Amino acid sequence: MLSIQAIKGLTGQILTSIFNISSLKTIAPVIAYQV
Repeated sequence: MLSIQAIKGLTGQILTSIFNISSLKTIAPVIAYQV
């Protein structure tokens, strides 16, 4: 049970990191273009 929770938590952190990086890559060019 603990291992399942750990895997879910780790997966969630990885997905969050990937999402944040993707968002930065998408937002950065827009900000650079506006500047």
